[in-house]
Amino acid sequence: MLPTILIIRPEEAAIRFEQELIARFGADLRILRAPAMRMEFLSPQVKWVSINTLVFTSHVAVQAFAALTDDRAFACYAVGSTTATAARAIGLDPVDCKGDAAELVKVLLAARPQLPALYLRGEHVSEDIAAKLDQSGITVQSAIVYRQHAKRLTSEAKDLLQSANPVIVPLMSARSSRLLFDQANPAAQIYPVAISNKVAATVPEAYSAQLRTALKPNLQAVLDEVAKQIRDVKRLEGL
Repeated sequence: MLPTILIIRPEEAAIRFEQELIARFGADLRILRAPAMRMEFLSPQVKWVSINTLVFTSHVAVQAFAALTDDRAFACYAVGSTTATAARAIGLDPVDCKGDAAELVKVLLAARPQLPALYLRGEHVSEDIAAKLDQSGITVQSAIVYRQHAKRLTSEAKDLLQSANPVIVPLMSARSSRLLFDQANPAAQIYPVAISNKVAATVPEAYSAQLRTALKPNLQAVLDEVAKQIRDVKRLEGL
């Protein structure tokens, strides 16, 4: 039986991820979108004229920033290629740190960006970049520009996870991973793909044998592991 790819990213990101899957694997791939979170943009009070440098760790933060001001006269640092692409799309000129939060901190420490700097983030973050930089002598302000609301799985997703069908689930954040497994049937045939070791650590032990982790924390590396999961499932199913 061919696997289904279950996408639990927020709706807009899920649509883009589906397009990437189809471009890589073809339109015959079975895909179900069931976002585990809904994003709400917030409106913190920021004196933009006093900010010189922006720091982003997600494309959602970039979108939220774009809704707050038309000013683009900032230096800008983005955690990776997806976030950097989003920043360029709204007229910023980002430094692509090509990695995870740890790499972003390393780049910022080496660059010593012009202050004041502002870290635009969600209400829930896996790592507090501002705190890490502060410990190293760079004071960065923080602004919470979006909130991630948990969502219940759709009935279609629940039915899928209660079936005997193999399900490949790309996990792009620790929180969405926890939200999924809190609702998943323990007997579900889930083949997780984690974007990082930190996200992989949220996968229950019951699925550790099927777990694959991207070699780099980016979309293409996740798709590489999805390809391996598809191959493994086909082999197990005798396809």
